[in-house]
Amino acid sequence: MDGVGCAAPGSGTRPVIRQPVNAEPGQDPSAYPPDMVEPRSVDVGGIRLAYRTSGPADAPPLVLLHALGEDATDWEAVLPALARSRRVYALDLRGHGRSDWPGDYSLELMRADVLRFLDVLGLGPVDLIGHSMGGVVAYLLAADHPQRVSRLVLEDVPVPRPREPGVPARPDGVLTFDWEVVAAVRRQIDRPDPRWLERLGRITAETLVLAGGPRSHVPQDGVAELARRVPGGRVVTVPVGHLIHRTAPEAFTEAVSAFLEEGSVLLAEHEHDGVVLDPDELTARWADAWRPEQVAERLGRVGVPWCVVAGWALDLFRGGQSRPHGDLEIAVPVAGFTEVRDCFPEYVFDAVGSGRVWPGAGDEVLAATRQTWVRDPASGRFLFDVFREPHEGGTWICRLDESLRLPYDTIIDRTAGGIPYLVPELVLLFKAKGTRPKDHADFDGILPLLSRARRDALGGWLARLDPVHPWLARLAGQ
Repeated sequence: MDGVGCAAPGSGTRPVIRQPVNAEPGQDPSAYPPDMVEPRSVDVGGIRLAYRTSGPADAPPLVLLHALGEDATDWEAVLPALARSRRVYALDLRGHGRSDWPGDYSLELMRADVLRFLDVLGLGPVDLIGHSMGGVVAYLLAADHPQRVSRLVLEDVPVPRPREPGVPARPDGVLTFDWEVVAAVRRQIDRPDPRWLERLGRITAETLVLAGGPRSHVPQDGVAELARRVPGGRVVTVPVGHLIHRTAPEAFTEAVSAFLEEGSVLLAEHEHDGVVLDPDELTARWADAWRPEQVAERLGRVGVPWCVVAGWALDLFRGGQSRPHGDLEIAVPVAGFTEVRDCFPEYVFDAVGSGRVWPGAGDEVLAATRQTWVRDPASGRFLFDVFREPHEGGTWICRLDESLRLPYDTIIDRTAGGIPYLVPELVLLFKAKGTRPKDHADFDGILPLLSRARRDALGGWLARLDPVHPWLARLAGQ
C-alpha cells in the first residue's frame, strides 16, 4: 500500500467541517454551480464521514476512495474532468482528513462506513473508484454488496496476498490523518483475510484495473492477478508509477471516462426498469436450466455461427459431463441475435448488465449490454444464457483483446451429434481470468487432452493478456 509520507502536512488538529464556500444557510446544494467542490459531512453509524461533492446534481453518482494517508483532496487533479458527466462524491475515510478519528480502524469498518454513506444519501448502484487502500475498501464493498456497484475502477491495487510485515516510521510534524490507522491497516494488508481472495469472484460489476507499471512499488504481477480474479476485469497499464491519477491525470481520466461511459447513458435512461436479484433467488430461478441438446434442437437450421461456451463446451469437447453446471451459456454474433431469438418465440429474453436484469428488454437496453437470459414466462425460470459477441462479418472478435480476431470456422468444433461448441483453448482463455475452484479444475481436467497445437495457441493468447499467469508454465511443459 502507499507510504504514508505521501500525505500532506496538517494544521495540528483534525480540521472542522465547514460550510461550502459562498454557501448561504439553508441553500439547496443542487443550486451550486456544477463545478463547485462542496465539503460536507454525514453521520454513518456514530461517526461523521466528511466528503466533497462536485458535478451536476442529477448526473450518475461516482464515489472516490483515497489511499492510506490521503483524503478527498488527493483527487483534485482529476476531479474537474470526472465531474463533467458524473455527480462525484470524494470521501475522507475514517481516520483521515475531516472525518472523525475514532481510534477503531479496519478495512471492514471502512467498507461499512461507505455502505452506510450510500444508504444515508439514498444512492442506488454507483460507479466506484478506489486507489490503493481505497481500492481494497472498494473491492470488499463490491464483493459483499454487488448490487450497490455498477462499475468498479481499482487503481494500482494488488491481489490480497501475505507479505513481510512492517510499519513505517511516523513522519515528523502534524498529520492530516490519524497515525493509528496506519498500523491497523498495514496489519491487515500484511496478513489479509483469506476470504478476501475468494470473494473477488463474487464481484458482478464491470471492473477496470489500472496498473502503474514498473515504476510502481506495488508488485505488478499482483495487480494483474487481481484483474484476472475479478469476473469481467480488464487491465490498462499507465506506466507512471503508483500515483497514476496524480502523475498522469489526463491518461487516468481518459481511461476511466471511456470505461464509465460504456453503455452508461442508455442504461441510466432505463435504470428504473432493471431489477436486482439476490443470489438465492438467482440460484432458484436457474434450477431448470437446459442442456446443450435442447438448444441445439431449436437452432439446428439457423445460419448463425452460434456455439455452446464455458463449462458445458469443455464437457462437449471431452465427450461427457464432468460436473454439475449451474446454467447453460451460448454465444452468437451480435448481428445474428435476432435470428436466434426468433427460434424461441414462446420465451422472453431479459438483458443483463451492471448487476441488473431488464425483463423483456427493448433494443436500446440490448444495445448497451451483451448478455441475455432466456426466461420461461410461465414459471419465471431461466433456461439458458446468450452472449452477443462482437464480430466483423465472419470474423469473431475476442472481447478480452480486440486484436485477437479469428474466423468462425476455426473457433467452433462439433460433437458427433452436431452440437457446436467453442474450442477448448478459447474457453480456457476466458476461464484463466477466474479464481473459482471449478475454473482451475476445468484446466486440470482439459490440459492432458489438449494437443501441442492447442496448448501453444492458448499459451500465446494468454501471454498477451497476462504474461505472469501461472498456467503458462504448465502449458509450455510436455
